[in-house]
Amino acid sequence: MGISRNAFGRSETHKQQRIYKMTKPTVNQIRESLALGPYFFSRDTLRFFGQTMSSFKTEWHDSNIVRLYAPMKDSSGDKIGTTERFIKIENDKLIEVTV
Repeated sequence: MGISRNAFGRSETHKQQRIYKMTKPTVNQIRESLALGPYFFSRDTLRFFGQTMSSFKTEWHDSNIVRLYAPMKDSSGDKIGTTERFIKIENDKLIEVTV
């Protein structure tokens, strides 16, 4: 069996890759993949919306789509909305599919 690197930078055999596809990506893996662009998780953007990296959570939306979300807060700390993006896992790549 051959060894290759997936979207998360891990070396794996083909059998391990099939198993790994079912693993939900973490917020850091999504950030490092740049699927949402280079500025989505920038310090200035997070500060503007009253967020931190730890305020983001992920959950399965569909069999190969992950929902990334976090509350948005104003300067007084009150919740004013939710940041929400959908990420598709396709061929070991993360692709934004938010409409």
